[in-house]
Amino acid sequence: MATCKSYDTQSEEKQFMRLMLYLGNPCLKLMRAIFENRVRSTTAGSISDFLNNNKTHILSTTHGRNNEERYFPSDGSDADVQEWDFLMLYQMTTRHCPPVPQLLGQHLDAVKEIRNKLCHKGTSRVSDSDHQRYHKQIQDFIQTALEYLNDNGLQDDVLQNIDQIEKPSGTVVYYLLKGMHKVYTDQGEKIESLKDEVKQNTYQVQEHTRKLDENTRTLAEHTRKLDENTQISTAMSKTLEDMQKVLSHLSTTEQSKIPPPHGKLLSFTLKTSIIYYVVDSPLCLDLIYKCTLFILKER
Repeated sequence: MATCKSYDTQSEEKQFMRLMLYLGNPCLKLMRAIFENRVRSTTAGSISDFLNNNKTHILSTTHGRNNEERYFPSDGSDADVQEWDFLMLYQMTTRHCPPVPQLLGQHLDAVKEIRNKLCHKGTSRVSDSDHQRYHKQIQDFIQTALEYLNDNGLQDDVLQNIDQIEKPSGTVVYYLLKGMHKVYTDQGEKIESLKDEVKQNTYQVQEHTRKLDENTRTLAEHTRKLDENTQISTAMSKTLEDMQKVLSHLSTTEQSKIPPPHGKLLSFTLKTSIIYYVVDSPLCLDLIYKCTLFILKER
């Protein structure tokens, strides 16, 4: 059983390596050729012109910012398309170039998904079922891309690569190492993407902290106003008590002669020492003042 398990593991590792070789060589070459083909279909005279014309749009994306140095070298030199990985070429082709034919676009998406799954898999093994499915999708992409590009020289180069992958020899070691290098490159890109996410999350935390400080200050202000209103309410209660004492000295006839405060109608009822009076504090004070003058004048 142990021997069988070792054999299965070795087989799955070989299948993984074979797929990586496809992605790192023939698929990469075809992806680059498709990108260059789409650039030629635009008004840009060169890839550098194309990049500069779309610089704002490119750098508005997380992918573009993470790869800014490779798209727009800081030393002012032209971008080296030969050093771009599959994802960089895919992003440029699908996001910033005129669209490719629908069927080719579907195969492009499929290969990109295979690349993402293998590079982010966390293990260098692929099951038989996954290998058969991925291998079929890659072959479909290669065939469709070759028909679309119609380049005999490129076709011969790609078919030679496939022959080297399917019939391993000493030469395949070179491509294996190159393919594995792409894996590490892609992992580095993933790390840079995570760094960008951390920066964005840090900014969001800072923004939330700022808003929390503002809300805390607002709450403190509301608390202060509540304290003021509480003091006013206490003073209001005291004022109503004082008003009740003043009104208790007046007869019903005398109460009717009291002029309304500030020229407004005043309605109050004295029943069992309870006053139902809807008025604000200044009006209460005005009423007490007028009642006091009335008592002093009439008595």
